Amino acid sequence: SEEVKARRARVVWCAVGPDKQKKCQQWSQQSGQIGTCATASTTDDCFFLVLV
Repeated sequence: SEEVKARRARVVWCAVGPDKQKKCQQWSQQSGQIGTCATASTTDDCFFLVLV
């Protein structure tokens, strides 16, 4: 389906904390913006953000 194709085409990195968020933003810029950064307060919250 189109939704599956769209999910495979994007990379989502979830960061827990400001240091990891900064690292993610740097990676996203260097990768040509193929990645998207999400931020959460816990690893469990990250899990749900990435899957949604």
